[in-house]
Amino acid sequence: RGRGVEYTVGPSRPEATMTRMSHILIVDDDPHIRDLLAFALGKAGMSVAEASDGEDAQAAIARRMPDLMVLDTAEEEAFDDLVFVAAKACAAPIALITLLDADRQWFKARVGLDACETGRDISFCGHAILGDDIFLIENALADERFADNPLVTGAPDIRFYAGMPLADSEGHNLGTLCVIDRQPRILSSKQRQALQDLAQAAAQALLLRERTINRGLEAGRSYIQEVSTNEALYRAIVEDQAELISLATPDGRLTFV
Repeated sequence: RGRGVEYTVGPSRPEATMTRMSHILIVDDDPHIRDLLAFALGKAGMSVAEASDGEDAQAAIARRMPDLMVLDTAEEEAFDDLVFVAAKACAAPIALITLLDADRQWFKARVGLDACETGRDISFCGHAILGDDIFLIENALADERFADNPLVTGAPDIRFYAGMPLADSEGHNLGTLCVIDRQPRILSSKQRQALQDLAQAAAQALLLRERTINRGLEAGRSYIQEVSTNEALYRAIVEDQAELISLATPDGRLTFV
């Protein structure tokens, strides 16, 4: 046990866990569109903040960092398969796809570990995302940066860590694909190449997911804009008439006057 979280040994596939509500920031100069998107996301169980422009967005981020759309989502087979292959290829009892926000590292996929997140301040991945190649720790107890880390001195008793950063479409590192062992060891050249290749596949899967979500959001935004424009045009035409105009249902109930 470490930091109040249970860990297990061995590559058992964990149950899907939703740790908390996602927090989404909507930025649009049209308040009607912001309201409609906020309503839809709220109905989907998300916490929403709104901003009208870049300055407002920066202020909103300063108040509370929004989550990536992938954070706190259910398990997905594409990512689960990658960590299982990474664990096997690197002969490691633990393999993770981690994503970091302001305060924590969250595991999109994991094998050999029950915890779904840890604090960013004690994470190995927080160091790994600062570079562009594999971040390797062969013996954490012998490394002054990690010797007193609670993930080393307590469960899951990390000794060996190898993490390859995962970059987004703009080249920013979001997290890692990493393998962990409870014994000091090295990473062979074949294992290093396998970890790099699998990390590239994970980054591509995240990019594909991002593009799919963005297409859906853009389609929704276009639809909302069209509805808003048509409604404004309709009311402009109707309300400009001198005569009384009304709409009624077949049973005679007035719906617009």
